[in-house]
Parts: sequence; C-alpha cells; structure tokens
Amino acid sequence: MPKALLFFVIVCFSLFFISCSQYVYEIQIEPEVLSLLQSKNFFEQYETVQSGNNASDIASVLYEDKKIKLITSKKKSSFPYCKLAEITFSETADSPLSVEIERKYIYPCIPFCEDLSANEDKNPVQQFYFDEIPTGYIALPLEIDGNKIYADNNEYTLFSSTFADCVFEDSDTIKSKKAKKSLPLATQKAETWFRESFAPAVKWDSKPEVLFVCATGDMMLGRGVDQKLIETGSPESVFTNTLPILQGSDLTIGNLEGTITERTDNAQKTYTFKFKKEVLSVLKQSGFSYLMLTNNHSYDYGEEGFKDTLKNVLEYGFVTSGAGLTLKDASEFYRTEIKNQAVSVLSCGAFPQEQSGFNGKNTASAKDDRAGILWASEQIPEMIRKEKQQNRIVIMNVHGGSEYVTKPTPEQRTFYQELADAGADVVFGSHPHVLQPVEWYNNSLIVWSLGNFVFPGMDEMPGAEESMIIRVGFVNGRLIYYEKYPAKLNGITLGLKE
Repeated sequence: MPKALLFFVIVCFSLFFISCSQYVYEIQIEPEVLSLLQSKNFFEQYETVQSGNNASDIASVLYEDKKIKLITSKKKSSFPYCKLAEITFSETADSPLSVEIERKYIYPCIPFCEDLSANEDKNPVQQFYFDEIPTGYIALPLEIDGNKIYADNNEYTLFSSTFADCVFEDSDTIKSKKAKKSLPLATQKAETWFRESFAPAVKWDSKPEVLFVCATGDMMLGRGVDQKLIETGSPESVFTNTLPILQGSDLTIGNLEGTITERTDNAQKTYTFKFKKEVLSVLKQSGFSYLMLTNNHSYDYGEEGFKDTLKNVLEYGFVTSGAGLTLKDASEFYRTEIKNQAVSVLSCGAFPQEQSGFNGKNTASAKDDRAGILWASEQIPEMIRKEKQQNRIVIMNVHGGSEYVTKPTPEQRTFYQELADAGADVVFGSHPHVLQPVEWYNNSLIVWSLGNFVFPGMDEMPGAEESMIIRVGFVNGRLIYYEKYPAKLNGITLGLKE
C-alpha cells in the first residue's frame, strides 16, 4: 500500500476513533497532593486503576455520561483524554476552589526571665515555628486591644498557611467540539467533587490548644478568712482581682496549710490550723481544682484530722495526690487529660523539723498502715521518669526549704533539680512563706517558693505578705507560655500589684 494511502487510512481511523470515543477529563494532581491524599486514605472510596497503560492513573470519579479521572501530574495527557483541572499547593488561596490543608503557627519568643517585661526590653523578640522554639525561650501572647491573645484564640494572626487549589483549564485549550459540549457538566461534577469529597478529606483544624496551669502559694484559711468566705459566699471578698487568673486556668493548684476537721486534739507544735469545711465550697468557686496537702500543717490534728481533711477535700470536688490512707495511695500521681494533653501531678513533703520538735517525715509521712503524706525520697525521681516515658506533662509540688529565707537551700536545690532532671516539667515550691526566685533549669521551670497567698497575721514578718501567681501554658506537651502575677496580702484579702 502506498505510504500516502496508508497515512490517509491511519488518519481516518483515528478521526473515527475520536468521534466514537467517550471523552474522559483528567484532573492532574501534584506528587505532594498525592502524598497528602494517600496519608488520608482518600482513595479507599474510589476505584484504583492498576493495569495497562493507565498504571499512572490513581482513581476514577464516575458520573453518568463521562469519567473524571485523577492522574499524577507526571503523566502526560493521553489521547483522547483532555485536561480539565489541576490541583496544586500554594501559600495563598489562588482559586475560588481552595481549601486550607495546613497552618503553621508562629510564636514571638524571648529568652526566659523571671520578669518577662524587663527581659523584653533587653532582648529583641524573635519569631519561631513551634518546633523551632529554642530551649529556654518563652512565647509571648499577642496584645490586641489590651487583651492577651494566645495561639488557640481565633483572633491569633501569626501563622502561615498552605492551600490546595483546584484550577480549571482554559476552555480554549480544548479543541474538540464534543468535549466542549460536555465541559460544563464535567466542570460542575468536578466542583461538587472538590467541595464534597476532596475538601472535607484534607481540611483539618491545626489550631493548637493551650493548657494553662496556675499555682499559688500557701493558703491558711483561718484567722477570719473562712468566716468571711462563708458569710459572703463570694470568693471575691478575699481573692479580689486575682480571680480571673485562678478561674481562667485549666488546672489551678493551691497549697492548703491546715486541716478541715472538727477535732480538738491538736498536735503539740507552735501553730495548728483548722477550718470549717463549708469554706471549701467557696474555694471551689475561686477556681482551685487541685489542693496540695503535703505540708507541715496537714497533721495538725493527727492522723484522724488528716483523714477528715482528705475526705472533705475529695467530697467537695477537689483533686489531690501525694496524700492517702496508705503509702501506696499517697504514691499515686493525679492523672488527667485536658485539651488532648496528658497531665500527671504529684506532691510531696520535704520540710525540715520544726523548732517545736515536730518532724514531718517521722510523724506525718504515709506508711503501709498509716494515712499521711508522701515524703521526699530517691524513689520519686524514678517515678517521674516512668511517668514521663508515657509522654505526659509532669508537675511536681514540693513543700520544702527553710522558712523566711529568700534563696533555696542547698538541700532544696539538689532535690528540686533531681526532679527536673528526671523529667518534671514544672516544680512548684512552697513552705518558706516568702518569695524565692523562678528559674529555667535545663528543660524545666523551677519555682523555688511561691510565698504566701492567703495567710493572715504575717504583717510583722518581712516579705511574708508578698505573693505571686505563676501560670504556665503547654502546647503539645511543651511549656511555652510563662506568666508571673505579683500580688500583695493585706490582712485577710489579697490583690494583684499594679
């Protein structure tokens, strides 16, 4: 057969094949989009093509008259298919059909300092993605109209986004009249597929959740405090403008210095404290959720008074740990999950013997056959290590150090650092009745002493009416927010210092 005739036959056959063929529109996707879809198990709902010349086709979406086929962008459009649209990634929404598939939050940070405002003046604020925040740096919230805006707030504006954009081919590139005739239907079907199948599958809320934990110093609710709270029924009568901080945290820790009991057989020591149980109801309204009992006043009315305290605290809806009816009970962490973050809290006593002779380790520590508190030991760091291996936030409360001393003692420093080295994210200290520094130690925050919070009768002791609230914020199990709120005790009330 002459070559010219052969060519004519081939062309005629091809035109006949085209005219008889049913056009299939291709939606091309970039390899990165393919990886995202595969990670979402997206193709389980579609027919996957694995054979022949269509091996690079990855799925088909069917409608009555035509097929819309997804292919990798590496595959050249195969005759008689034609390109309908392309899905790519971009940093802005470049198409009416766009969906945000990732959001990376940006955190303004500065190196840790006990008073961040002072440090901010000395160190320029640097911006980091979460995984890039250096150890020892603290994130700062945004200030909008006088309000602090954290990364979990919808008004937070520091982030970069990635979008998947579906961009349709210019109809002028489609030469076939038959293809053009069915183009509106194909486009409509593709748009519906993108909105109803693609977008829901890849859209995800990447907004971080911030878990806030705050801790206060010693709370002795006697000397008129419990009476005022009970009579008014209002926490504001004592806690005044500190309430938004206490109530606005997810876990608020307070050290209850005394017992909740009706017993009268008090211990032989210089000071013994007890309060009416009705005060616990108002204390609960204040925002406190965890009460620390591992202090030198939990045994002021002996073992039975301690049992009463433990019972009343639990009955009024508080949680605690480091205190129990047996050593086994006292050695259990309080475990919870807040905002998808696992949290473990444990308290222990480490205070020295009092001048009166009261020895907490001998008298108040829990044993197999005695209710009491968990005492500082070599086992506690090992307990923390095991807890940390479970990817939990670990918070330690320690009642230790020397009273009315503004620096941690060598023994205090050694033990608290051992807790931090074992994996404690925060160590909150109490007992000295005065403030001690807040330090960043390796990967942990150590608050050596929170001072007094509510403790009337301290006006003659230098520094004993100075207080602070420490609030820390965790994102994905990491402490990145830190806030210090100085407060001042005045009789039986306290308030934030300006």
